Amino acid sequence: MKSAKSTIKNVFAISPYEEYYLPSVNNNVFEKLDSTTIYTHKFKSGEINLTDTLHIFIGMDSGLLVNFIMNSTIEPGSKYLFIELPEVIDLLSIEIPNEFKERVLICTETEMKEILNRTEINLFIAKKNIKHIIH
Repeated sequence: MKSAKSTIKNVFAISPYEEYYLPSVNNNVFEKLDSTTIYTHKFKSGEINLTDTLHIFIGMDSGLLVNFIMNSTIEPGSKYLFIELPEVIDLLSIEIPNEFKERVLICTETEMKEILNRTEINLFIAKKNIKHIIH
């Protein structure tokens, strides 16, 4: 079985919408529609707009999903945690603006345990205010 590291290539593509993405992660998903259209349709049920909720995402779509969340209305009291492969994180240069640093977190699976043990995260767990999103 191939490791994830062997399948993630340091090759970026630019979509017709001028969005950069990793084809080895996202195939050609962003060639047909721009990321905002894709995510607006995907999350139209409002699952990412719950207040006082820890939203946990597996993967961040070459960083485009993180950008979408930061450009959307982040609900009061909510946090957004993105768990990504270290190989992908190493290829991306995602800078979280200061106004989002406490509410938008990116980590590897290994780092996730440390983040989930933080007091402010434990409150979401204790209240069962967690939304796990695999996309």
